[in-house]
Amino acid sequence: MTFTLLLGMALGAALLFLRDELVGRAHRRVPKTWPLTVRPVVSSSEKRVWIWLTGAMYDHQILLKLPIARMTAPNSQAEAEHWYKKLNGIYCTFAICNQRGKIVGCVDVGGADGQSVRNQAVKKALLNQCGIAYWVIDPENRPSLAQFRAAMVGDAAVEAMPFNEHEQLFRVDTEKTPSGGSRSVHHSAMACAAT
Repeated sequence: MTFTLLLGMALGAALLFLRDELVGRAHRRVPKTWPLTVRPVVSSSEKRVWIWLTGAMYDHQILLKLPIARMTAPNSQAEAEHWYKKLNGIYCTFAICNQRGKIVGCVDVGGADGQSVRNQAVKKALLNQCGIAYWVIDPENRPSLAQFRAAMVGDAAVEAMPFNEHEQLFRVDTEKTPSGGSRSVHHSAMACAAT
């Protein structure tokens, strides 16, 4: 009787394992048709700040939605996995990268769809400790170009700027095409007056 009971339990466990394995394989299979669609990477307010950033930081690269874990490293390799898990879900809307691949600053977009004050405080403390500038920009109330560039790359870089802060780095206009449509036209940084 004990043997039958043990045999039944072993058979039941084997069947459960087999069922779980088959269900797991079904979930791991690559679908023929993905149940996903394309979505915008940035919101409309983030897009306005992005366009402004590409002009303000014309000599840098602007990276989108970069996790903090990609721009920082733990002091101790033994704690690497712990900090990666803790920081991987925290990102900055924009990271400003110099031509050598070093992150010099991060920007989040403030406003109604912005991030929590606590989250911003954590990022500011961590990034400042790592020597990375952090700024929260309201799309409707952006800082002056000189003030922003000084925070990101230092006063010496601002003094070397070939424009004053009343000049706009670039302007994007919409013009009509011969077919009746419209297209965006980028104008040179030096040819544009402030708007």
